[in-house]
Formats: sequence, C-alpha cells, structure tokens
Amino acid sequence: MFKKAVAYLIFFISCGATSFAENVPQDVVDYIKERAAKEHPGNYSTQLYVVKKEKKSYLELEKADFSGCRDVLRDIMEKASEDFPGNFSTQLYVVKKECSAYQELKK
Repeated sequence: MFKKAVAYLIFFISCGATSFAENVPQDVVDYIKERAAKEHPGNYSTQLYVVKKEKKSYLELEKADFSGCRDVLRDIMEKASEDFPGNFSTQLYVVKKECSAYQELKK
C-alpha cells in the first residue's frame, strides 16, 4: 500500500495538481514511523523529530510549485523515490535541486 501511495503522489504532482490531501496517508505515516524506529531504536525524541520532518516533507512535496520543470518532473521524482525510498526530506531536497538545475539549463 505504501508504494501505491508514493506512486500516486508522483503521478498527482507530475500532472500539475495542486492539492491532494491535508494529511499524510496512514500507510505512509506507518512506514515513516517504522523506519524511524529501526534507524533510531530507543531514541524516542529522535524518532519523533524524524516522523515530524518526514511528514512535513511529504506534504511539501505534494504542495510545492514545480511548474518550471513540469516536463521532466515525473522522471526527477521517480529517480528521487527510487534512490531514497521513504525518505521524503531527501526526496524533497533532490527534486528542488534538480528542478532548479533544469530551469538554469533552459535559460
């Protein structure tokens, strides 16, 4: 189910939609929590920090304006998702960086 939610997010954003949900889907939240617990066992404050950061990044990915690179956005997002599965803060960083570079190259 998690992969389906991520695939939907990529499709949704690449099509130019502007709002998909106010909250992160529960299967994505569960995945984020599992990953945080695995990476930071017994360190609950760090787990909480990671969960909040990843949820915020997921929502920012869906709401960000990537209109300047719409024609390559799907490829950029798929690569970021493949390279950093479930790590939405890194995906957000990569997508922003790649879109910015693409826009610079088009000038």
